[in-house]
Amino acid sequence: MNLIGTIGDFMLVTVLVVAAVGKLRSRASRDEVATLARFVGIPLRWVAIAPGALIVAEIGVAILLAFPIARGWGAIAATLLMAVLTVGAERARRAPEPPACRCFGGAAEPIGRRHVARNAALAAIATITAVLTFVPTGPPLTATGMVAAVLSGVLLATVVVHLDTLLFLCGLRPTAPQPTQGR
Repeated sequence: MNLIGTIGDFMLVTVLVVAAVGKLRSRASRDEVATLARFVGIPLRWVAIAPGALIVAEIGVAILLAFPIARGWGAIAATLLMAVLTVGAERARRAPEPPACRCFGGAAEPIGRRHVARNAALAAIATITAVLTFVPTGPPLTATGMVAAVLSGVLLATVVVHLDTLLFLCGLRPTAPQPTQGR
């Protein structure tokens, strides 16, 4: 595994774990997943289990990505998961009243273009990571390289998770993200 692929792996692992934990901590987040499931086209009889299924999928894909023997399959699974989430977010964004994006259990802002773009970017990163996993691209990482890759992946994931707040702090967003009210 090369440096870029390992950074992508650990970025995705961190994003997926934070998303799963955010949903586990917030009933409002789980309710929004059920709402989004309808936009993806999940039959109504399955909508009730969508939040649990998504949490299991996020944790399962993160586990696959974290272990070298399963990384390639984890990256393929991450690509598919992010593609489904991108389609769902785009369909939800086009609704007359878009549901809130509580992907990480945080702000209750309606799904917008930046949420769709974020999911599409994560799908692209997962795809690149999958390709780099299956195509040998040089010598294995040293211990120092591995530490640098893990830290870089976690840092990039932190930017993804807190993008709305960072945009506000940089003056690129007019209002601060509002925290969710737990139920």
